[in-house]
Amino acid sequence: MRGTLPALLNVLGSKKRLQEIAVKYPSLMHVPVGDFYRGMANMIAVSGSSEAALEVAKTAMERVAKSPYKSAVPECYPTLIAIFGGLEEAHAAIDREPLLLKWLGDQLLGTLARLRELLGKEGAQQAVRKAPYLILPEGQRKGKKFELAFEAMEHLFGTEETRRMLGERPELLTLGWGLHRALRFAERKLGSREKVRDEFELVLRRTGLAEHLGWEMKSRPRSGYWTPKTRLPKGYPPRPSPWSPHSNPLGRAGPARGRWDEDPGDEIPSTELVEAQKAGLKGARKAAVVGQQR
Repeated sequence: MRGTLPALLNVLGSKKRLQEIAVKYPSLMHVPVGDFYRGMANMIAVSGSSEAALEVAKTAMERVAKSPYKSAVPECYPTLIAIFGGLEEAHAAIDREPLLLKWLGDQLLGTLARLRELLGKEGAQQAVRKAPYLILPEGQRKGKKFELAFEAMEHLFGTEETRRMLGERPELLTLGWGLHRALRFAERKLGSREKVRDEFELVLRRTGLAEHLGWEMKSRPRSGYWTPKTRLPKGYPPRPSPWSPHSNPLGRAGPARGRWDEDPGDEIPSTELVEAQKAGLKGARKAAVVGQQR
């Protein structure tokens, strides 16, 4: 920890913020430590050239050089600067997903490469800025999950439209195999690919995938703890997708079946809208209590 704490302070900026992180993410108190020179190889791999890597890291390097602490940072920090394309973007992602600092820089490159294959370089950067949890190494088959989700949507919308949609809503990539199975079932249920394409949002609600997206978008760890995939207590992930093989009423090896609501009800609100509604409800309750006291 003697080497980790100055490195975290150089990133987080204050001891108060470090205390908040230490309480919620104690595993970050012992992370690999390095500097921008050691991380230059990964930055060049992401940026494409040493000149581009130095340009994108210039502001961050100057910030660390002015720090009153030892000039060290978490080992993956330079790689994150290159992946997100700047200091402000990288810090916004770290604030959203502090566990990004836990990994080595080269552990993030495999998932990034798969995203670039599917969405292109600019599209992948846009996606990870909106959903930084996409590059967290949560499982060895995470890249395959992205590929299956992209293939399912490409079957409906075509390559260019799929890239545009996933650039705007990258969280759909996390549905993976569940989205693939659900859309193929919906195509047989509704009778044509065109009907599924025209009623895409309705299909997401009918299959329960719109509701499941709220779980996928939560900050990690979503269950309050970080459990390696090989040590899952029940043998399958917590809250599996309604169209996961683990949720199949016919068994994992049976035909693809899952949730299908004939009347899906109102549209599932986004995570941000739910939080805003909760905050507004708390404010209304507080005002009512103050009014009663008066």
